[in-house]
Amino acid sequence: MKKFLVLMAGTAVIFLFAPGTASAECGMCGDLNGDGEVNVFDMTALIDWFTYPNPVVPACPYAGDVNCDGIVNVNYADVYNPNWDLGYLIQYLFMGGPPPCDTDDDGNPDCDPCN
Repeated sequence: MKKFLVLMAGTAVIFLFAPGTASAECGMCGDLNGDGEVNVFDMTALIDWFTYPNPVVPACPYAGDVNCDGIVNVNYADVYNPNWDLGYLIQYLFMGGPPPCDTDDDGNPDCDPCN
């Protein structure tokens, strides 16, 4: 399993992943809860992971790097900004943004954080 480092700065929370092999539960970019779909439940899993006092790590935390920047992050002051993974999921799910890990929306994944 990959190791990660947590950094907190103001309203931004960032998880940095160390090099390694993704967990067996990880299958699809954006599918944080491991149900085989990217939907509002994955966005909820990302929010729960970062906000609860005793966070529940999603089934596949590595799938949370939906914008291919190598980190999983949220910024509650700027939730619609696709430069943050939470903002990227909100853009995809509710505003017609590109699918997870296809940042240029060309139909080809730009990264695969699960592998």
